[in-house]
Amino acid sequence: MKLRTLLLSVFLCTIIVSSGSIISFTYLKYSKSIHKFALGTIERAGLRIAEPIRCIAHESEMLPDLGQLFFQHYPEIDFKNINLITFFMGILKQVHFITTYCIAVPDGSYLLVLNLKLYESEPTAFSPVPKDAAYLALVKNQSIPNARETRAFFNKDFDLLETRQVVADYDPRTRPWYPGAKKAKSLYWSNPHPHYYIKTDTGVSVSQPFYDKTGQLTSIVGVELHLNIFSPFLKEQYLSQHGTAYILDPNGRILLPEKLGNNIHERIVSAAFKIYENNKSPAFFYDFEDETYLASFQDFPTSYDNHWKILFIAPLSDFFADFLLTQRIAVFLSLAVLAIASILIIILSFHISKPIVQLSNEIDRIARLDLESKKRIISHIAEISRIDDSVASMRTAFRSFGHYIPKELAKQLIRKAQEIVLGGEKKTISIFFTDIVNFTSISENLPIEKLSALLTEYFELLTKVILDCGGTIDKYIGDSIMSIWGAPEDLPDFSTRACKAALLCQHRLVALNQQWEKKEKLIFETKMGIKTGPVFVGNLGTSERMNYSAVGDTVNTAARLQAMNKSYHTHIIIDEETLNTAGPHFLVRPLEIVEVRGKKNKLKIYELVAQIDGEPEIRPTPEQMELCTLFTEAYNAFEEGALEKAKTLFLALHEKFPDDYPTQLYLERLGIL
Repeated sequence: MKLRTLLLSVFLCTIIVSSGSIISFTYLKYSKSIHKFALGTIERAGLRIAEPIRCIAHESEMLPDLGQLFFQHYPEIDFKNINLITFFMGILKQVHFITTYCIAVPDGSYLLVLNLKLYESEPTAFSPVPKDAAYLALVKNQSIPNARETRAFFNKDFDLLETRQVVADYDPRTRPWYPGAKKAKSLYWSNPHPHYYIKTDTGVSVSQPFYDKTGQLTSIVGVELHLNIFSPFLKEQYLSQHGTAYILDPNGRILLPEKLGNNIHERIVSAAFKIYENNKSPAFFYDFEDETYLASFQDFPTSYDNHWKILFIAPLSDFFADFLLTQRIAVFLSLAVLAIASILIIILSFHISKPIVQLSNEIDRIARLDLESKKRIISHIAEISRIDDSVASMRTAFRSFGHYIPKELAKQLIRKAQEIVLGGEKKTISIFFTDIVNFTSISENLPIEKLSALLTEYFELLTKVILDCGGTIDKYIGDSIMSIWGAPEDLPDFSTRACKAALLCQHRLVALNQQWEKKEKLIFETKMGIKTGPVFVGNLGTSERMNYSAVGDTVNTAARLQAMNKSYHTHIIIDEETLNTAGPHFLVRPLEIVEVRGKKNKLKIYELVAQIDGEPEIRPTPEQMELCTLFTEAYNAFEEGALEKAKTLFLALHEKFPDDYPTQLYLERLGIL
């Protein structure tokens, strides 16, 4: 079976992609047309609502000027100024949506004319109201001492029915329309507020201040509209079965309609208002409780910027329910056909693609130097079979190659696609040396086959620990191992990892030696040294043969630290730089400040005992904690020259730990042992 037979699958895939693209394009095109038409429709509905409201607002905004003009000819705030009162009643009769026409002057005098027929509730504040009363004039002149409010009732023909004198605390200067216009110094629309006398009725006011030639405020004239005057325009806009129009305040609260029945409207409006606040788009779609809605915002048409909004909301399904259902069915059927075709192609392509995927996974494992797999790919495609042969050969070659260079270095070369070249860099890393005590004597008295088997098991154990802790095996030197942390890969905690590896190696060597003793084999006592410092690390050698390694004084010192264990009968010695870099995670005790051959500066060395927050097997025992604490205290006294104190402390320590060699060593130096 040749690769060209796969062209059939490619062709079918092309058909699927083409068909899917056509379906998607058609669906999106129709959806876009639907959305565009729906948005245009709802925007037009918003404009239809806004237009009559704009007419009302425009007419309302002209009335303060008209009232002021008439007031200039009849400037008395008095019940006797019947011409002004009649004019105001005439305006209320002609402009049917105005509930109150009012004028006030800075001293608090006022004239208010109310259209009693426009209030929803009985105006009980003026009870009893004459039977045929249509208008009520409220007049109060503050320039008259002990002024009282005059209330005059008129019928629809402006005939006076009754007058009353009452004590009233009404002050126009405290009503929203007066201070608002005074502060704005121009035409002003108030926010909704209850009527002063008829608390159950809510309205809005349009007012305007007027000034004399010197700039002094002379009067403020205003009209009041019942808020529900706008309700008919909202209700008459039938655009869809479930469409609703609203008037909102600047915070998105519903002003109209006032009685909605439940809070579903408030939640739908709130969701739309949040989207509008974020994107300022006047018309858009949004989803709410598994339903798609259209929303259109229009500015409330007033000259004064009160930031009210007209909002129209309708479900998208009101417009295109049948069309959307047909579209969904068509899409579903198209997708079903494509799904059946895809299943057939999948069945066919599975037998072709499966071996390719398996080969890809095997190659990926090789790239990660995961070389343990021995899987072979069985395929009827000749080209794939040849690739499998090549992959198997490559895996074997890499497996052999991996025994000669550090695994991390090989991964780095593969990842960066670099060729090995001579050179390196200066880095601060941790160097770790191990050495078997008396190995020369052991090797002389042991057959080479048995020695080789023991060394193999020994190296396997230590190497696994070192690699698990992120170390890189630099080289095996006879019975010794040199490993590094911090190269070739950077490790932020390289010293910590090196110390942990040393402790784990010692612990697991104890278990290995116990097994060997049971089998009457020899045991390997191992000494270890760790030094942290700058080295030159990289590819060393010649262009024909090179080795990845680290060189420098730090390497030499690490080897000498390992050898120093013999002098102190310890197993792991680290330097002060390693301790500082590893942090407070390890239990150590100072041993001495020593001179290292070939170095001018002295070196403070420590015995590494345990990892305080490490794995259970290498955590310190209470005896180790006590030994290190007491020894450190005695050592510090010795170094500070407090010899008597040091003697006392070392003697006490010797009594508790008579077999501790470093304690005995210092007692000898103090002349006691």
